[in-house]
Amino acid sequence: MQEVIAGVEPDCAADPHVERLRLAVALDGDPEAPGAAGTKFGLFIQALRDHPAIDLAGIGDLTLGGPVRAVAAAAAWRPNKARWKEHYRKNPLTFQLRSRQTRRWLADLPTRPDMMLQVGSMSNPAVSFGIPYALYLDFTFALTQREWPDRAPMARYEIPLWLKLESKTYHGASVIFCRSQHLANSLREDYGVDPSKIHVVGAGVNIALPDNRALPVRDQPRVLFIGSDFRRKGGDMVLDAWKIVQQRVPNARLTMIGPTPVDLPVNVETNGGRWDPMTIIRELRRASVFVMPSRCETWGDVFIEAMAYAVPCIGSTNDAMPEIIEDGRTGYVVPPDNPAALADRICDLLLDPEKAAAFGAAGRRRVEERYLWDDVIDQMLQVLNSVR
Repeated sequence: MQEVIAGVEPDCAADPHVERLRLAVALDGDPEAPGAAGTKFGLFIQALRDHPAIDLAGIGDLTLGGPVRAVAAAAAWRPNKARWKEHYRKNPLTFQLRSRQTRRWLADLPTRPDMMLQVGSMSNPAVSFGIPYALYLDFTFALTQREWPDRAPMARYEIPLWLKLESKTYHGASVIFCRSQHLANSLREDYGVDPSKIHVVGAGVNIALPDNRALPVRDQPRVLFIGSDFRRKGGDMVLDAWKIVQQRVPNARLTMIGPTPVDLPVNVETNGGRWDPMTIIRELRRASVFVMPSRCETWGDVFIEAMAYAVPCIGSTNDAMPEIIEDGRTGYVVPPDNPAALADRICDLLLDPEKAAAFGAAGRRRVEERYLWDDVIDQMLQVLNSVR
């Protein structure tokens, strides 16, 4: 989702007096290809490449392939295709196969890195060949089990095995970078990780910052919801709240991007479940309010993207959403499963365009101050240079 970049070109000239950190980075997916990994981590990887104090020794894709993938997929089989896909990604066998693949990848790198940074906890690189590793995380399995077990549909016997593998990965890391304080708390309380290893650094916005001076006038009350998992993201609660909103703001329109019910109420439109980046940009440009009252949210990239377009946001009080949204300044957070409270906040912003614009402007400033990948990487580097 690229658009016009606003601001000054970064100075990427390396300081000859700074010893560059040779860093190997591994993640689940190809950040340079279209798809989820590219959308979520493409700009992160580019910022690492451009950073004057980093020398990228390699970028590894943890995705299994060939016969190994076929074996893992067969072992993870479930009658339901969606649950099969989730179980294939998260089960002890796949974890161990990824771990073996990660270590082989490290061994084959032409340049020995000072450190490895793994995005996620889907494998254990161990301290292979004397190379320490750091992790960059957005959620834990313990949080998933408490909040939304369907995200990791393991058999009962697999759960303690996974927890053991995951915990060993955390305790073996030199550093763990967290997107949220909510996650940091889980690492300490659920896994007993040493607090000195844990550093909350947030995340960067995954779109190039638009020039908001070129945005169209938002003179229509338009609400936007985006969610790949309709119920987990609170789509049903949005529709329940919409009945109240329609009574108070009859000319309001709601756009829902992602899989939605077939029968939608009046003044609600959808893109039919297609995940089209250009559609998302178009809707962010014209939205008055962005709303996603998730019941379980591993982080919330889309809130930051909406704030980049100066759109006020409404989320729930769950997980990291109160850390991203400043309640009463860049938007609102509401109790989960409370359509009346959600409707009140939607109407508050739709009926007061000046407040909505002020919240949106504050959100854009917050992105520029806290959610740029260059700043996130600078925080990481301070820590990595102290432990390598």
